Amino acid sequence: MASIVVSRSSGRSAVPLVQTPQKFTKEARTLFYEHLAAARLRTQERRALARRRFELGEAVMSAGLAEWSVSEILGVLLDARERIGGSPIKRRAAWKRGEQHMGLTKRSGEATAP
Repeated sequence: MASIVVSRSSGRSAVPLVQTPQKFTKEARTLFYEHLAAARLRTQERRALARRRFELGEAVMSAGLAEWSVSEILGVLLDARERIGGSPIKRRAAWKRGEQHMGLTKRSGEATAP
């Protein structure tokens, strides 16, 4: 198959507008797969964010705070962050307490934490 090159002349040398068919298909395929990979990555990130939001909602409900307003819950979380700060010991203690609570609620059937 003959290669067709369409060019535009602007007083200077001809500028090719279309590549050869073989190169064009290779570039198109590469762009398509890059676009596909980017779309898959965005989907994975969106699903991970949705899962994280679901887990946080389940934690709020499991803690018995479903009846509280969003402002109250946020205020309690901000207070906890200020008290705990960056202390790894306090964060570990909070983690242990949460793990114990999730273990108890899983066994009793109160909540289904992931």
